[in-house]
Amino acid sequence: MEWEIRFSEHALVRMQQRGISREAVEMIFKFADRRIPVGKGDRALEVRARRIDELRRRGEICAQTAERIKGVRLIVADLDGPEPLVVTVEHGYRRKLNNWLPRSRGRR
Repeated sequence: MEWEIRFSEHALVRMQQRGISREAVEMIFKFADRRIPVGKGDRALEVRARRIDELRRRGEICAQTAERIKGVRLIVADLDGPEPLVVTVEHGYRRKLNNWLPRSRGRR
C-alpha cells in the first residue's frame, strides 16, 4: 500500500530538532512491525531491532538507514486512511512504553 504521508507542524519541528529525516519516516512506515494504540485512535509505529537486523541481512536496507530508524517511534493519526498524519516523532521509546509497568519494591 502506498501512502501520501502528511506531517503536522509539530512533527516537522520535532523531526528537525531530533535529526529524523523524511526518508527515515518513510522507511518506518514501510517496515514497521509494531503498531501500538496510544489514545484518541492514534498509533505508534516502530521497527524493532530484530526486524532491522533481518532487513540488513536481506539487503533491503543499508547500515546507515538501519541506524537512522533504530529506536525511532512515530505517532500517527488516521493510520488506516489514505493520508495518515504524523503527529510527532521521538527517540527512546522503550522507557516510555514501559512506564505503566509496576516498579519492584526492591532496590531502586
